[in-house]
Amino acid sequence: MSPADYINSIEACFLALRGRGVQWAPADAALAGQWHDQGVPIGLVVRVVGARVRAWRFRHGDEARMPLHLGWYAPAVAQAVRVLGPTVPRAVAEPAGAPPMLACAEPGLCVAELLDPLEEFLRGTDHLGLKHAYRLAWDVLDRALRRPHDRDDPGDPDDDLADLPPFEAAVAKAETVLRNALVAALQDAERATMEIEIARELAPLRGRLSKKALAVQRAQRCNAWLSRHLDVRWPTVDGWVDFGAIDP
Repeated sequence: MSPADYINSIEACFLALRGRGVQWAPADAALAGQWHDQGVPIGLVVRVVGARVRAWRFRHGDEARMPLHLGWYAPAVAQAVRVLGPTVPRAVAEPAGAPPMLACAEPGLCVAELLDPLEEFLRGTDHLGLKHAYRLAWDVLDRALRRPHDRDDPGDPDDDLADLPPFEAAVAKAETVLRNALVAALQDAERATMEIEIARELAPLRGRLSKKALAVQRAQRCNAWLSRHLDVRWPTVDGWVDFGAIDP
């Protein structure tokens, strides 16, 4: 595809996704030209911009004024290219014994798409603590795709993109925030029951594992307990999973 055709195609998709009140500035065309030169597939740009549009409307409402320029979406595209590469993988092998995958948009996932299922999760539960925890996890993932100064301007496409957190770090932080919020929302009796059950499961491992490894095991068992009792889904680099389906 020629640079002109690529830029025109990105413009058409951007206008269609963004809808009313959108602008297409020279800086937007320049950014699209950079993506062409870097070999970023149009399909990846459309996926990411579409996911960011959905996330904005989920957070602010369908009628909220959106960022007007393509540069606002640049961090999410840059993060997707880091994770998926210039060529989006056609398939991703699922390791044997992996927990069942839920709400993974398609093979190859980026942070922008990891936000998508949360609206459905919120609608699917009446548990106020779980709703609050999901919103906190959503905020963590959303901040991983925004530069501190981003509001409603195109910005410099290269500005601060090197400082975006790695995908794995953003997902790990979201998981921790989700777990901590859920534990804090438990009733005292529920929390005590969880601690007793986890302590029983970890007893055979004490003295055999380092403190760090034991802490990892404890977090995994905490996730599994919360999944079994609250039907929680957890963010991973491959999508949202149900750890309650894994035997302790």
